[in-house]
Amino acid sequence: MTCLELDELFTDYLDGALNAEQRAAVDAHLAGCEECAELTRDASGAVTFIDRAAVVELPPALVSNILAELRVGPSRAVVQPSWIERIFGLHAGAILQPRFAMGFAMTVLSFAMIGKLAGTMNPARMVSVAENRMVRTWDRTVKGYENLALVADLQDSFAAWQQDNLQDGPQGLPGNTPQNTPEAPGR
Repeated sequence: MTCLELDELFTDYLDGALNAEQRAAVDAHLAGCEECAELTRDASGAVTFIDRAAVVELPPALVSNILAELRVGPSRAVVQPSWIERIFGLHAGAILQPRFAMGFAMTVLSFAMIGKLAGTMNPARMVSVAENRMVRTWDRTVKGYENLALVADLQDSFAAWQQDNLQDGPQGLPGNTPQNTPEAPGR
């Protein structure tokens, strides 16, 4: 085994994740190479030290307190705001959030795709195309409604009823019965 091959297996060796054959090859290399053996001793000592360190629970308000101190506390004079915060103010944090950035990028991409499909990015043309499509859709809907058999029958019945009432004169219309007919002046 060479030093480069050991380098590829080094972290797995320290974690104890190698199989018996690979572990034996690494041990054989470490017995013959003083530099790799010293590196392994140092790294395993660091891992052992880190494992012995106590796990510390952070107070729940620690991050909020640090952010508040940096934004409005005395440390504000020491910590200079970024150029984005200087331009957008304190709301820059929301702009820099990954959700906002990804949403903004997807919106721009969507409009670019719509523009590409429409053939141009001219907003007036896009509105005109949308309006023409709405007018055509409305015309098709009205034409389909008027072509329904029930609508045609109702229109014919209404036209016949209207024709009959016009031939009978104003007294044939509803609300114009002889007792309700207004009297002409001078009678």
